[in-house]
Amino acid sequence: QTHIKKLRRLCAQKMESMTLALREAFGEQVRILRNTSGVHMLLAVSLPGSPESLCSAAQRAGLSMVPVRTGAGAPSDGEEGLIVFYYTRVPLGRLHQAVERLRDAWLGMGPFS
Repeated sequence: QTHIKKLRRLCAQKMESMTLALREAFGEQVRILRNTSGVHMLLAVSLPGSPESLCSAAQRAGLSMVPVRTGAGAPSDGEEGLIVFYYTRVPLGRLHQAVERLRDAWLGMGPFS
C-alpha cells in the first residue's frame, strides 16, 4: 500500500508540474484538454505544422507524443491539432527541461505569434 501511495503522489506531482511548465512555455497555444492520470495528457495545439510534424519534432527532442486522428483529416489553418503527450518516462526533476526541449523543437519549425 505504501508503494501505491508513493506512486499516486509522484503522478500527481508530475501532472501538476507538467501542466504548469506547458502553460508557462506555450500559454494559450497549447491547451490541456485531459490530464487525469499523471502519465499522459491530451493537448490541443495551435501552432504551425501538422500534429504529425509536431510529434516528429517532439520525438527528435526525446519526448513521446502521438497525433490523435479525429476522422476529419488534418486540421485546417486556425484549427487545433490534438496530440497525446506521454510523459511518464520523464523524471519529475527534469519536466521543465523536457518542456524547454519541446519548445525549442516546436519553435524551430516555423514562425510563432
